[in-house]
Amino acid sequence: MQHPKKVSATPQQLWSALQAGNMNAAVALADLYTRGEGVPVNCEQARILLLVASEKNNAEASKKLQGLDKGGCPANSE
Repeated sequence: MQHPKKVSATPQQLWSALQAGNMNAAVALADLYTRGEGVPVNCEQARILLLVASEKNNAEASKKLQGLDKGGCPANSE
């Protein structure tokens, strides 16, 4: 079983990286939003972030977006 990667950057740092064009930051932010780590749980925000990154050909974002669409928000299942 694969454990989620711990993100060492703060949400603010990730937003700055995203604004600079870093699509991996979008994926990391989406993970934070689905788990509610450092930010309120917001699956719609996570979906938007993953959609933006997947449109920029980020394979990890595309995979996570499909998972979110199929399985719903992990935070909602607790």
